[in-house]
Amino acid sequence: MQVYDQLRNGQKVQFKSAIKTGTGFEASNLHKKILETAVPYELGDNDWYYLCNVDWEHRLFIEWRIPEAEMLQLGALSVRDPTTNRYTSVSLKALRLYIPGSYGREVKLQMKLFGKKPRSDVSQRTAKYCMIHRLPDDVRERE
Repeated sequence: MQVYDQLRNGQKVQFKSAIKTGTGFEASNLHKKILETAVPYELGDNDWYYLCNVDWEHRLFIEWRIPEAEMLQLGALSVRDPTTNRYTSVSLKALRLYIPGSYGREVKLQMKLFGKKPRSDVSQRTAKYCMIHRLPDDVRERE
C-alpha cells in the first residue's frame, strides 16, 4: 500500500505538519490511515519525513527533513517482525522537534519564537535536520 505523499528522485517522501509547543515544535500526527484507523508509520513506509511549520507571526517557514534511519533511531517508526507480522517496537505518539541554535551563543531565534530556552536534559538531535526560510512578502496566510 502506498503511504507516501510524493516520489522525489525515486525516494518516498511523507509531508506532515509540526505545531509550536512550549519551547519547541511537535509532530503529533505520525500515522497513516487504514480503514479509518490511525496506524503508526512503519520502517519501510517512507524514505524521508518532511515535518513543516509556518510561523506567520515571524514570517518563517520551518522545515525538518529527516531520513527514515534517523526517524527509527528517534523512536518515531514502528517495526514488525517479518515472520510473525507482529510489532517488535511501537513508535512514539509524537516527535519533539527543535531549531538550530537552541543552546549556546545562537539563542536569538529560540528566544524570539518561544521566549525561553528548551530544557537542558532534552535531546536536540532533530535540530540538525532543520531549515528555516523567511517567507516572501507577497505570501499571505489564508483567511
